[in-house]
Amino acid sequence: MSHDAYVVRTGLVCAVGHGAAQCSASFRAGISGYQTTSVLGRGREGLRMALVPELELAPLAPTLEAHPLGDRERRMLRLSGMALAQLDDFEGPLFLALPEPRAALGGIVLRPDFIHLLQLQTAARFAPGSQTFALGRAGGFFALKAALAALAAGTPEVLVGGVESFLDLRLLAVLDSERRLLADDVRDGFAPGEAAAFLWLSRKPGSDRRTVIRAVGTAEDSGHRYSELPAFGAGLSAALDDTRWRSIRLPPVRTCFAGLNGESFGAKAWGVAHTRHHALFDPELAFEHPSDLYGDVGAATAPVLLALADQTLRSAHRRGPALIWAASDHAPCGAAYLDIRN
Repeated sequence: MSHDAYVVRTGLVCAVGHGAAQCSASFRAGISGYQTTSVLGRGREGLRMALVPELELAPLAPTLEAHPLGDRERRMLRLSGMALAQLDDFEGPLFLALPEPRAALGGIVLRPDFIHLLQLQTAARFAPGSQTFALGRAGGFFALKAALAALAAGTPEVLVGGVESFLDLRLLAVLDSERRLLADDVRDGFAPGEAAAFLWLSRKPGSDRRTVIRAVGTAEDSGHRYSELPAFGAGLSAALDDTRWRSIRLPPVRTCFAGLNGESFGAKAWGVAHTRHHALFDPELAFEHPSDLYGDVGAATAPVLLALADQTLRSAHRRGPALIWAASDHAPCGAAYLDIRN
């Protein structure tokens, strides 16, 4: 979208910290959240994951105990509640990215009333017009695009978020059978993680140094990981093209926060997109790959990267403008362009 949106506040929890400031400091210090867990893989070895310690998770709200929830849903509600608690008194619509359905699991997504369950977990009251986007790693960009459209239509403030946990035995078994999980005999794999992140956005710039989101682009890739068509990285390139068209008169990107997860599939797509859009980037581009420390956080990827970029630019640890991007396991791809308004 072409309308600016300003980041008022963020809420974030992942394996390397609670809050964007702590997570950003952990990332700069190289503190890893990876650990060998008690969950056994096909080789009977403990899977390497990046999880929020159980003792640090907020409890499930008593009103939800009687609901027929799966373990993954319960964990995601607890993660989301912790991140939302950092935002205090937000009142407005929520645009929330959720995990994408997987054919090997029957194509089942989380309960369609997840936002209602989240309200029971947190006592928040999200305004009418709230939406979910079960699109996986790039879902946050589709949520962000819808949120910016709501702001442009007159909604004063919106909340954009995403939540994911890979701590689900059926899901892990499927990914393990596909040899996608990082292990001694799988180098081209990823460490499953979990996170929840939310961004409070407004059309009002405020009086302080504040991050402004200037453009977001989305696209679909017909050659995605689970497609039978060739993978040429066209989707991510198209998302950058969409972003570039919307930010054509803005300065070149100086910092990139990548939605890589450790697998070569995404790295190849990024290589194609970067080559096709090299004029979008400063020759001395700083390239950040945060999931090296907190694992693949799935549907939380875009909001987590946005929160980290906001913290990094405001603290001047990196120079703007910044670009963040991610591609889902299936077709969705997205990118966003942001900078600091002094």
